[in-house]
Amino acid sequence: MESLRQEGFISTSKQKSTGGLAFEVTEATPVAESAGGKIKPMLEMEAKLEKLSSLSHKTSIEEKVEEMKKKKDTKEESAIGKREAHLKELRDKLKAQNQRARQIKLKKTINGPPVPVPFKSKPGAANNDDDDDFY
Repeated sequence: MESLRQEGFISTSKQKSTGGLAFEVTEATPVAESAGGKIKPMLEMEAKLEKLSSLSHKTSIEEKVEEMKKKKDTKEESAIGKREAHLKELRDKLKAQNQRARQIKLKKTINGPPVPVPFKSKPGAANNDDDDDFY
């Protein structure tokens, strides 16, 4: 029994049972006698620490930051491109509208105001000087 305790296969706890001493059989890894039932939580904590340390590597964080910056840049570039295309479309529509308005004004100035033309219904009819006979 003493040789097993020295090799770390048996650890004694500080509690005494009613019929004698209580002890636990442990794994093959040597642990201090006072550790007793704390082995499993310690192993879990070590596993958690390893996992956290692997997650918190500066290189992986820096890579993630760079990736996020690239995504942000591409989103901004696409938004700017869409905005420029929309503004260009609005400018083109406005130019077309202004050009059409200029053409209409030019036609009106070239043709001048409409001139009333007298209309006689019958050549031999009595000559009435009414303004109603105009087209």
